[in-house]
Amino acid sequence: MKTLDITRLRADTPACEKLIHFNNAGSSLMPAPVYQAVLDHLALEQAIGGYDAEDDVCPVLEDFYDAFAALLNCDRSEIAYVENATRAWDMAFYSLPLKDGDRILTVEAEYVSNFLAYLHQARRRGLEIDVAPCDARGGVHGEWHDATAQLISDPGLIERSRAALRAKYGWQIRVLDFFSRLTGRSRRRGWIQIVLLASPRA
Repeated sequence: MKTLDITRLRADTPACEKLIHFNNAGSSLMPAPVYQAVLDHLALEQAIGGYDAEDDVCPVLEDFYDAFAALLNCDRSEIAYVENATRAWDMAFYSLPLKDGDRILTVEAEYVSNFLAYLHQARRRGLEIDVAPCDARGGVHGEWHDATAQLISDPGLIERSRAALRAKYGWQIRVLDFFSRLTGRSRRRGWIQIVLLASPRA
């Protein structure tokens, strides 16, 4: 992978001089070249229409694959471009030839959208989901357990879950909650209840 010029990247992203921005998972701060490219394309669409504008920039769109392949030191055939990370992950996961009796191995800190896909496929294909205890970073520790999982909406149960997370992860979960409330994402958070069915598996 190529070495990144941090000074140039910061210069291209003027907003980082004014704030510390942690909410980068779905949409990070827009750098100046991206901002200008969006403005230029909107002007082109206004001038000649959306379809013709797409035809005009087709070579640029195709160059994306070669540019990212060079950045990641891989072949362009290994690059896939989709609208967001969840969509990309779903495309990969749902393409797996899973069948009745297969097991999905995951951890307590799994991303909720991924877990929803697990539950969906488990019901459709007769899969089993194994959940391992983990730390705040997803590092596995302890024994594996058989369990069930379901989405919850009961406010009391959600508040008890929040308290348990604060007790376990301390300042880390408080920082996460602060920025989730700041961006409004806390209201869209999904909660999954995992119930252990038996003693740790031998």
